[in-house]
Amino acid sequence: MLIKTREGPDEGPIGAKLDALIKLTAVSVLGDKTGGDAIDVLLRAGLDNEMIADLVGTTPGTVRARRSDNNKTK
Repeated sequence: MLIKTREGPDEGPIGAKLDALIKLTAVSVLGDKTGGDAIDVLLRAGLDNEMIADLVGTTPGTVRARRSDNNKTK
């Protein structure tokens, strides 16, 4: 399950508020986790690559690679 609320420029006020709530919750859950550990937590939460990259301060490609690595080890 992927949580994806970004529908483009006309996402509306509800979509923007939902994104803000997701980001605040993610920051709270992550605590002091950074890098790969933070990506793993957010992947388990079902966030999409773009949102995870935005929250962690990396690129969607890095998140995609981490997701792929995690899928290989399962």
